[in-house]
Amino acid sequence: MYIFNFTDAWILAAIYLAGAKGENSYAQIIASLPNLGRSLPVHAECKVAYDKFLYVGLIVADGDKTSLSAVAESLVKDAYIESAALWVATIEKQLAPYKLKSMCNRFEWSEEQYRCGIEFFITKKEM
Repeated sequence: MYIFNFTDAWILAAIYLAGAKGENSYAQIIASLPNLGRSLPVHAECKVAYDKFLYVGLIVADGDKTSLSAVAESLVKDAYIESAALWVATIEKQLAPYKLKSMCNRFEWSEEQYRCGIEFFITKKEM
């Protein structure tokens, strides 16, 4: 049985933030991770979150582009709180009822894009 966790909620928030700017590649999603003052999720954690989201229909995959489904967008917007940490924690609570017996296994998100996203994130943070 698979369940959603805080990291999954964090990544879902990043997909929302990237999409709001019209930037929905994996690198742009990583660069959009809200700054929570903790170490960034590694590529493997992002990949697992992606597969969970895809399985329950929270994201729409179009090649290397990823966007939220209408249900997920509503969930993330409804959870919004000014504090990034509280916002992500609220998203996690919204995801808690989902219990997954399985998950997808797709390969749209690459490690190369992840590394580019980390570079974008660090550059954005330094500005």
